[in-house]
Amino acid sequence: MEPVFQQLKSTSEKYQIKGTVCEQVARLELEQQYPAEEYSVENGIAYTRNGETLGELDVVVFRKSDHKAVLIGEVKCCQDLHRARDKAQSQREKFNYYIRKAGRGIDFYRTANHAVHFSVAQFEHLPPFILISQSEGRGNGFDLALPYSLNELMELRGMLLQCQSVGECSTPLH
Repeated sequence: MEPVFQQLKSTSEKYQIKGTVCEQVARLELEQQYPAEEYSVENGIAYTRNGETLGELDVVVFRKSDHKAVLIGEVKCCQDLHRARDKAQSQREKFNYYIRKAGRGIDFYRTANHAVHFSVAQFEHLPPFILISQSEGRGNGFDLALPYSLNELMELRGMLLQCQSVGECSTPLH
């Protein structure tokens, strides 16, 4: 876990939220598959309509040449993978519904920095929307399994929280 810890210790994320560590590891995994020269991988993009938050996209891969989303990932790391898969599928269906039906009325922004916005045009072609879990998710209906078990990911989370608490790692800005 040490190499992953080193990559995440300067991320200023809220690791008190259990799912954050899995979302960050999913980002790192996707960054290996999508070269930085051509793609950017973002975590935590909320989508809203008329000021009401409809949902959040855990990880999104954007093509730099046209700024279009080429992949969306819903990340679930937990004990009950069947329920997590069902919830992730429901979130995928909800997102697809809002993009198809609501269209232009949707606003996108980074949850960590509300000043960073994205347009509905970046998503309206409905890029592939995959389900991501810890390594135990293999064979449970997830499209991508991270190379770490739930226990390893929670150990990593503990390392990051400890590091933040003693001031050796970046802490959330808000």
